[in-house]
Amino acid sequence: MIEEEPGKLCVGLRSKTGLDISVLAKKLGGGGHLYRAGATVYGEFTKSVKKVLATAHL
Repeated sequence: MIEEEPGKLCVGLRSKTGLDISVLAKKLGGGGHLYRAGATVYGEFTKSVKKVLATAHL
């Protein structure tokens, strides 16, 4: 995750185990492929990070 600018968190997702990471990206409003996907989450940094982690169930 990288905060490219205030209020914009870019999330890059990768999988090496066969886990379909695009499912997580879609839940965050993004998309991608089986092993490589991403999303952009808008909002305050801490809340955005918590949203990503909660969506991933971490």
